[in-house]
Amino acid sequence: MRAPGATMRNATVAAITAMLVLVTGACSLRPTDLPLPGTRVDGPSYAISVEFPSVLNLPARSKVLFNGSRIGVLREVRLGRDQSGRRRVAIATLDIERDVAIPVDSRAELTQATLLGDFYIAVTPPPDAVGPYLGDGGRIGLAHTAVSPQVEELLGGIAALANGGTVATLQRVVTNANKAFPADVTDRDTGIEVLRALIARSASEGESVKKIIDSIAAITRTLDTNAAKLGFAFDFGPRRVQGAVSAFLGLSNVLNALGPNVVPIGDLIIPRYPTLHGLVAVVDPLVATAARLDTQVPADVARLDRMLRDRIIPWLHHPQFDLVDVTTPDGRPAAAPTVDTRTLTAVLRMIGAVR
Repeated sequence: MRAPGATMRNATVAAITAMLVLVTGACSLRPTDLPLPGTRVDGPSYAISVEFPSVLNLPARSKVLFNGSRIGVLREVRLGRDQSGRRRVAIATLDIERDVAIPVDSRAELTQATLLGDFYIAVTPPPDAVGPYLGDGGRIGLAHTAVSPQVEELLGGIAALANGGTVATLQRVVTNANKAFPADVTDRDTGIEVLRALIARSASEGESVKKIIDSIAAITRTLDTNAAKLGFAFDFGPRRVQGAVSAFLGLSNVLNALGPNVVPIGDLIIPRYPTLHGLVAVVDPLVATAARLDTQVPADVARLDRMLRDRIIPWLHHPQFDLVDVTTPDGRPAAAPTVDTRTLTAVLRMIGAVR
């Protein structure tokens, strides 16, 4: 039989143990783990992942809407890398109802219904999407996600606009614009009419404007094609120009040093003008003759070549001639001379004309 004190101690130890177990279990339990309405997907589901650059202020078990209809909830958020593996992003895992098909190219956005409302995930399919669709374990990449501006960012932008001088700058711009316009209404209206006429004329000269734009495009393409040459010119051109300037300055210094020793050109030419004139008078015909000969030499050479080829050389191969008639220097027929046949035959035999 146990003593009453021992029984009391055992009951106290058991109560303390039970309390510790309850407290420890409660520490690992989150409110979102409780089976509350709206924190679970009713029925079968599948999981997809969505990459976001930031999920600040996104509460646990946030709702997921597809074209405005609720289709799932946020299961968890973890830190990882995007599909390219080069950037660290927040990866949200979503539980989606199994009977909902989400196209692959759908966009996901963190947004809120009201200015002070909770953030949720809105999924928007592309227009006229017919597939393919995301399956269990599918992912929407960072290029297809966005985060709407948060209240803090909007308030910060408003504060920067009010305190950063932007409003004052706009006021100065408006004031300067008012000062730029003439005070006289007539002058202002005239300027407006001129501007309208200029705009109308520009609109009517659309073909000319198009040609100008095409010319600018052609120039741009030419510059792009000759980029290497332009780069060489810009790299070495300044140095070469600097060298040319240095050479010009050096030549200027040389001419400046020779200045006292240089005789005026008038003193050299004027006293010797008669002599130079006579020399030019003698040289000029020679130059003209040389120029004329230079142009006639090819024709003369051709005529000489034809005479040697067609007349002299064939005659030397078969030397003979025919005495047709005899005339006086003034063209009249001469009287028939008394010819010594023997003497003529002897002469012809000597030159080889006859045998």
